[in-house]
Amino acid sequence: MGLCGTSSIVVKNRDSLKSKSNNTTYNSNTEKSSSIPKEENMIPQNKIEIIFQAMIGEKEYPIYIKKNSEIVIYVIPGYSSLWGFLPNEELTDFKGYENYKYNNLNIGNLLIRISSSNKYINITHYKNSFKASESGSLMVSANLDPSNYLSYTPNGSMNINIVGGIYYDEYKIDELTEFKYIQYENSKTSKHLSEENINISRYINKARSNIKKYIHDYIIDFNTNDININEKIELPLCKINDKLYEIAEEHCQKLCKDGTSGNIDPDGILAKKIMKEQNISPKDWAECIIFGIDNPISIVNFLIIDKYSKKKKYRKILLNKKYTQIGISLNKHISYGFCCIIIFSTSKVFDQ
Repeated sequence: MGLCGTSSIVVKNRDSLKSKSNNTTYNSNTEKSSSIPKEENMIPQNKIEIIFQAMIGEKEYPIYIKKNSEIVIYVIPGYSSLWGFLPNEELTDFKGYENYKYNNLNIGNLLIRISSSNKYINITHYKNSFKASESGSLMVSANLDPSNYLSYTPNGSMNINIVGGIYYDEYKIDELTEFKYIQYENSKTSKHLSEENINISRYINKARSNIKKYIHDYIIDFNTNDININEKIELPLCKINDKLYEIAEEHCQKLCKDGTSGNIDPDGILAKKIMKEQNISPKDWAECIIFGIDNPISIVNFLIIDKYSKKKKYRKILLNKKYTQIGISLNKHISYGFCCIIIFSTSKVFDQ
């Protein structure tokens, strides 16, 4: 089960479109989508359709938008484009809740932006047109107060069609947006290489490969005075390690089952103790625990902003050049919604 708000992508065109990297073929589809209101134009055949699941935080789509491109965003009306975030309110459309505001916009209002720009496009109609001021990937979100994330209950989705963007796979997007990456294949048999773990590791390595650009592209209105991003920091990328995953998974499952928090699980067994049993020095590993978030970008942003740990411990772990391996576990938590544990280690630990 995808815990990261997995969204589908369908490329619709007159001809089949083939992705060079993964040999996936997207065939033309002649079935009509739900009708756009009469006052709006018909949707062109050359489009990319995405189903954006309601979530907290932004989702990046492998759709590249070139500077000065004319972009058209269509929202398909109907049951496929209704969502909700407030526990005592009914589902709403892309305009959000009129009686609840954040940043002078409705809570739940659909927002679009290009990764290299901090300017949001407020979606207010079934058809929305704009000219791209920058080149970058497509970012989609709902207007939510990030400081209130534990109070939201995301539900539903938005059916969106995009005209003017170019579909690539995620790794090509990373190349075009100047980030380094380690390429993996999703595995149904190897749990450490699940879709959500690969996605989280991808954004960890984006931050490690180019922290200055990562903050610019993915963290809006972040005060960088307390982090040195003016110089190029060369950090090794972190590879997913199956043994570190097993330790993270064991700890995460215990926390989630009993609804507890912190670095001590309900049985009093520290991840530290597990590592000690493996004869692993405390100097060679570190653990980060995040509650209430399942969005990969939001998880990594949490580590960078590091509002709650002492002396910015999590940020220092994320940006420590000695770490080259990670183990990631993400599970549903009975008290906080989700729990994510990330263990970083040096090459001395379970080297693969």
